[in-house]
Amino acid sequence: MNKIESFSFFRSYHEALKELCDRDKKALLVAIVNYVFDDITPDFKGNRKCVWALIEPTLKVSKSKASNARKKSNENQNEIKLKSNQKHNSNFDLLRIKDKEKDKDKGIKECERNIKEKSTDFTPPTLADIINFSKSINFDDDEYCERFYNHYQSTGWVNGAGIKIQDWKLLFKNWVKKDRLKEQEMVKPQKSKIDIVFDKFMEEDDD
Repeated sequence: MNKIESFSFFRSYHEALKELCDRDKKALLVAIVNYVFDDITPDFKGNRKCVWALIEPTLKVSKSKASNARKKSNENQNEIKLKSNQKHNSNFDLLRIKDKEKDKDKGIKECERNIKEKSTDFTPPTLADIINFSKSINFDDDEYCERFYNHYQSTGWVNGAGIKIQDWKLLFKNWVKKDRLKEQEMVKPQKSKIDIVFDKFMEEDDD
């Protein structure tokens, strides 16, 4: 039950009490207070009972209004508190989402930074570096090394797709391997026209 903190003391109470003696006035005033705040109904007789009968109905109404007002105030406070908690939770969820987005952006930026750092780790070789490396793989051709160096030096050390070169040694090996295969194809013995006609004749004879 909601406790009543205050109530209205009407002029009618004063009019009902002022004709009584001081002793009866005091008893009724105490009874009014006990009735409102502690819900104690007095057991009066005589004049006190008559005056109490006049006062009690308005006291009941006053108590009811005060109790309803108190209840409504509590409900409003609870509603305000609930809305405040909901707003707080909503703000917390919003902050949590923003934190996740920040972490995501941070991860993307860090990944981009790592890629950038990785791409900037490359140090272009000098012609001497290439010549020394070629000798280490038993490919002693300074002119070839110079051609390789001049080609990629002119492109800014990027490949045909425009991607920064990371391992120039592997690239050099691939160059050498590719050119050696071309040379092998060129030195293969070519069949003469007579050989080709003879092979064709032999194929027809087999049929």
